[in-house]
Amino acid sequence: MLNQYLNKTKWPALFLSILICGFFIAQPWDQNTSINFSILIWLVGLFCVLHTLVQKQGFDIKPIKTILVIGLTVFSVSLISWLISPYDPLNISLIEPDIRFILLGLTVVAVMKLKLPMNYFYWALVFAGLSYGALTIQQLHVHGSQFRVNGDENAVGFGNGAMLILVVLTASLFKVRQKLLWLFLLCSAVAAAFATLKSGTRGSFLALPVLLLFGVIFSAGWTRVAVLSCVALAVICLFQFTNIPQKILSGVERTNIVQSSSGQRVEQWKAAICISSQNLALGTGPKTFQYALQDDALGCEANITNSKGYYVQAHSLYFNTLATKGILGLLSLMAFFISILWFSHRERNEASLLLAVAVFTLLSYSVTVDFLFDTFVTDRHLTLIGILLGLSLNMKKQGQQPAEKPAPAS
Repeated sequence: MLNQYLNKTKWPALFLSILICGFFIAQPWDQNTSINFSILIWLVGLFCVLHTLVQKQGFDIKPIKTILVIGLTVFSVSLISWLISPYDPLNISLIEPDIRFILLGLTVVAVMKLKLPMNYFYWALVFAGLSYGALTIQQLHVHGSQFRVNGDENAVGFGNGAMLILVVLTASLFKVRQKLLWLFLLCSAVAAAFATLKSGTRGSFLALPVLLLFGVIFSAGWTRVAVLSCVALAVICLFQFTNIPQKILSGVERTNIVQSSSGQRVEQWKAAICISSQNLALGTGPKTFQYALQDDALGCEANITNSKGYYVQAHSLYFNTLATKGILGLLSLMAFFISILWFSHRERNEASLLLAVAVFTLLSYSVTVDFLFDTFVTDRHLTLIGILLGLSLNMKKQGQQPAEKPAPAS
């Protein structure tokens, strides 16, 4: 009875879409609420796993088996690095973000088993962009027009989150054919763009050149023209109405000035290379950059000019991973994302396109921030990836189903 209910009714999919909406809507407002919605999605996935085992059914996860195995490898490397770390031993919270690489599979199962329709996800995206826009208006109203909007985190994290939603929304506009939904997606994209600009974050715009290259390579005909036109319009608006291009150029020019934010990042990256050279295989342990930086025995000093005298991370996914999880951690992490991009290239369906765009975006702005350092930010990215993987598998399965035979003539 339960099996028939799960297979035939859309109520379970609607329930899951509500959880996904909550996950998206809460992101700019409250980190803990967003994390709790992620947990609820995992619990739905766990229920689906248990139900499937009881029914002695199976999951067709072969297309993403490699992704899940590499995700397990990423966690395993982090676990070993944590166990042998000389700093803050056996603090389980240090590997909490890495556990998400295992829980990712539960998100995929929930989306697959409850057959989440693509349109439900699009409406969740609409609420996501509008939520970022509403939070931006609220904070600007309270703090003034010159305030760098930061939501329930810092301005950089908020801006990157808004940019991620903006890019996925923009890509969706090239796929959606329903006029009303398309209009709502457009309005939501404008709201997300407004949030991104008002965060004052430079690093998130590193995604634009990569996405332009992606659009040129993987699109054709009118779609390629549309992509190039959108990017050209975005660049014109950035130069005409914002100071983001000047801030990016200024940041590049000021890398040799230690006191500048760009110069401080370069100092952290140099220290990360020094730390990794002495702990090449597995690094110093997850979330231990601060301890390694202050360890006189390592001698990896940096000219830190902030008020605390240290940084808790190297402000780069790549350098921070290299320092804290070693070359094995960095290679396994890159293999994880490459396997996702290869899956997207192989499937080439509506959901896999959004998945590739999302991964390219996070890899681009991760040059200047480590999204795996914080549990909430890790959830923001890996839960979205899990949802899109599940949707892509659903579309693959739908494409493989044989057409229904016509009813015999009476």
